[in-house]
Amino acid sequence: MRYLCRVRGPAGGRRAGAFPEWQERTGTIAGRSLRDEHTSTTWVPVRQRDTAPDAPVNLVRATDILDAAPPAG
Repeated sequence: MRYLCRVRGPAGGRRAGAFPEWQERTGTIAGRSLRDEHTSTTWVPVRQRDTAPDAPVNLVRATDILDAAPPAG
C-alpha cells in the first residue's frame, strides 16, 4: 500500500516556522485497524517496506492511505 506521512527535515530545518513535510511511503498493513471514538479517526498499523517482520509498526490515519491492494499470490 502507498500512504502519506509527515517527516521532519534535517536538524537545520527544525528552526521556528519550519513545518514537517509530507512524503509518500510504501508499506504493509500489519494488523487490524483501530478507531478513536472521540475523534472518529481510524488508524491502521503499517510496517514500512523492506523492514524485518518483527519491526515496530507505525499508525497511519486511514485518510492518508493513497492506494491499497491485497497481497499478490
